[in-house]
Amino acid sequence: TVPLFSLFNPTNTDWMFLIPSRNGTLPSAPWYTIQGAHNTFIYPTQICGSVSLFSVFSTSIGDHWYTLDTNERDHLTQNGFGIDAGIVGYVMP
Repeated sequence: TVPLFSLFNPTNTDWMFLIPSRNGTLPSAPWYTIQGAHNTFIYPTQICGSVSLFSVFSTSIGDHWYTLDTNERDHLTQNGFGIDAGIVGYVMP
């Protein structure tokens, strides 16, 4: 497992959650500051029994939404909430 880091954007008060890169570099994103890992760990690759942690980003309100449900992710992206921001990592259901 790897730590799940929280990043905060003070301009729009959005929180984003990311894992370190494959080489161990801490996550970063423009306009966001890293807040820490908070003792949360997830898998960087899928293992037996794990499920994807999806992220959807709303460009209109500057907000991230996280879900394990592909139907929810698809509903959000197909109904104008935001764009598919990919898989953050993998978790046990």
